[in-house]
Amino acid sequence: SLHSSFPCPKTSLSQLKDTSLTPSLENAQLLQQNFHHQVKNLLQVILSLFYLHSHYLEQNPKEAFYKIQQRIHTIAQIYEKLTEFPSSRISAPLLLPRLFEEFVRMHSFPSPPCLLCHVEPALLPERHYLYLGILLHEWVSNSLTHAFPPSLPKKAVLELQLKKQNGLYQLYYRDNGIGISAKELAEKQKLGYLLIQNMACQLKGTLKIEGGLNQGLSYLLSCPLENSSQ
Repeated sequence: SLHSSFPCPKTSLSQLKDTSLTPSLENAQLLQQNFHHQVKNLLQVILSLFYLHSHYLEQNPKEAFYKIQQRIHTIAQIYEKLTEFPSSRISAPLLLPRLFEEFVRMHSFPSPPCLLCHVEPALLPERHYLYLGILLHEWVSNSLTHAFPPSLPKKAVLELQLKKQNGLYQLYYRDNGIGISAKELAEKQKLGYLLIQNMACQLKGTLKIEGGLNQGLSYLLSCPLENSSQ
């Protein structure tokens, strides 16, 4: 008979619905957790900015608020780029060169600087790019604002590298400007110096700064590769 040829399934319709919905619910929960984590990171960074700037509010409140506004705008740009990638780990060559070029375009400069960029393949956690983006913006901004006065005849060169070595990823940046020592940088640009040190600390990394008169300025950030995510 028809009934005997097609035995009644043992799984009910409600069970089938529950089974089909489970992956969707799990994905939704993961997305929600990721969203809350991103918001938490953003708020922590913004709070850090206000804390660092608070020491300068009495000296020059207008300039302090302007710099806060600029840096929050930078965070928004970084976050906008991050939303283009669905994964929680992002390939460095897909994002870092874009941020590098974007930050250079943000600054008016007499002639376009020469950009050198070499980024090795590396999958880094999404939250790392928030801190790396802030660091990179500070470095580029410092170079294009201070390193190339009109009296300097040479063409501006900005270089960015990322490589992996011994369980670390290393982000290297340099300019060929007039140069300044790390000690002078800490004294003359105290707020920016504190900010980049704070970002390096958030990444559990070490930051080496080298520079001198007519030697340009360079930064080398070394951070652990989480879970060997090469």
